[in-house]
Amino acid sequence: VLDRRLARLMLTVAPDSPWGLGCTVVPVPGGDLEFGHQGRLPGYRATLAARLGSGAGLVALTNGDGGADVLTALADRVRSAAPTSPDRAEAP
Repeated sequence: VLDRRLARLMLTVAPDSPWGLGCTVVPVPGGDLEFGHQGRLPGYRATLAARLGSGAGLVALTNGDGGADVLTALADRVRSAAPTSPDRAEAP
C-alpha cells in the first residue's frame, strides 16, 4: 500500500507530458482525474485505468496478440459508463 506522499508523486505529471511516475495521468471532463498503465508481452496485453475521484476503474488482461483491440473497446465502454465528476470526499 502506498502512502499519500508517494501516491501524490505518482500522480504529478511531468511538464508537457501525460506521465506521472509510472502511469499516465489525464484530466477527465467534469473534474475527475484518470490514471493508468498498460503492458504487453508477446501473446499478452494488460491495462489498468482508474478515476481518482469517483473510484471507477478497470483492470483487464488478454492472452492474444489482438488483445489491444479488445482492451480499447472495453476501456471505451467502461469510460462511457463511469462518472466524470469526483464524488469521493478525499483524494491522495
